[in-house]
Amino acid sequence: MMRIKFFFLTVLCAFIVMSCDKIEGPYIVQDNAVSTDVVFPTLDKSTVFQKFLIEEYTGTQCTNCPEQGHRPLANLLVAYGDTLVPVCVHVGVYAVPTTNYPYDFRTEYGNKLKSDFSIGTLPCAVIHRTKYNGSYSVKSPEWNNALAALDRTSAPAAIQMINTFKDNKLTVNTKTTMLSQISDKLVLMVVLTEDNVVAPQLDGADRVEDYRHQHVLRSTLTGNDGTALTPSGVTEKDSAYVKSYLLDFAGKDWKKENCKVVAFIYNAETLEIVQVESAAIE
Repeated sequence: MMRIKFFFLTVLCAFIVMSCDKIEGPYIVQDNAVSTDVVFPTLDKSTVFQKFLIEEYTGTQCTNCPEQGHRPLANLLVAYGDTLVPVCVHVGVYAVPTTNYPYDFRTEYGNKLKSDFSIGTLPCAVIHRTKYNGSYSVKSPEWNNALAALDRTSAPAAIQMINTFKDNKLTVNTKTTMLSQISDKLVLMVVLTEDNVVAPQLDGADRVEDYRHQHVLRSTLTGNDGTALTPSGVTEKDSAYVKSYLLDFAGKDWKKENCKVVAFIYNAETLEIVQVESAAIE
């Protein structure tokens, strides 16, 4: 009798273990670089659509950058609305500070991007980290064509963001929900940009003293290489991944009210952007 009871107890335990081993999606994996207790609103999948990242490369002493870079980008942002997320990266010899152009907009991350995507003559842009006509670097007359070539019929992922600011410190909370299955490793990148930064700019033959620089890359919150969504990089459809990061504004001239946080996930194998989102600081 004791053996029979033991047998049934063993079977029952095995059944419980097997039942608990399977986790039905969606489920959330939380991995905080800083502690947070933020609660995200329920995701309405019907409101999720594909957004695109455009990284414009420029410099304060680049003669053609305003006419062939900044203004075409401004026109695209009007046409595409919030489906197009801009980041303006100052790089190269035309971004090196001088007496007449003393503001240094360069960043370590921007220099890395210049190398990674073989950025040459300015101005140019990288559209959604996707090659167009065999090159990442695209001139402004082709920006619209490069965007039109991208697939916008569905969104493979959604990014929600909640940004808080206290004691001169920015906390960024992101929640990435996978709406499609992607087998390659995915990486999250979070950066800070700033609008309306007043500093001299060469515009054609003119030096504009009070030029307003837009979408300026200021810093990264995830390091220059970003962070994998999971330790292995592998994600599951209908699963969500929560990450939180802190950025100290101390010693910086950044104006909180002009800043935005840009978060995007990209395919570590192809470098292509999967989804991007932008949000102001509360």
